[in-house]
Amino acid sequence: MICQRCGTEYENEERICPRCQYGKPKEQKPVPKWVPWFLGTFGVLLVVGTVIGVFAATYFNASWMEGSWEGSDLAITFNTTDETFLLSNVETVISGTFTADKDAFTLAAEDGNVYIYRYERVGTNRIKLLFSRGNETMRITLNRMTAEEDELETDDGDSLEDALQSELE
Repeated sequence: MICQRCGTEYENEERICPRCQYGKPKEQKPVPKWVPWFLGTFGVLLVVGTVIGVFAATYFNASWMEGSWEGSDLAITFNTTDETFLLSNVETVISGTFTADKDAFTLAAEDGNVYIYRYERVGTNRIKLLFSRGNETMRITLNRMTAEEDELETDDGDSLEDALQSELE
């Protein structure tokens, strides 16, 4: 047999060149004891971090929406405890339940209509809404009403929220 590396002619059953040791299996170095521990710990941390990251990315807390918001031609009050809303615009007053995520909220009115509003938070006391009404796209900025504004009295002495609720009945 002729060695492919050095060209030496040899004859043995192991097929290992006696001159350059071509064909001899390389020795495996033992893995240090810390490597499996390190890789296992890293793997566990990676899985836990991924679970926490997915939860943080998908978790949405709508409690910041709580209270009354008012803009031109639109006022809406959110009750995040029971996920209900009361909305008043130029044409009508509606109420129902809502769901929200990080860029839109959906209003399911008691009359069966569903309204979807995309929003962008602008600070803690302002949101910009984008929604469709008929064939046009509307953009409205809503400001959070402070506690004093929320309790404004109407002409007959009822609070604004009571007046809106009585219109629904």
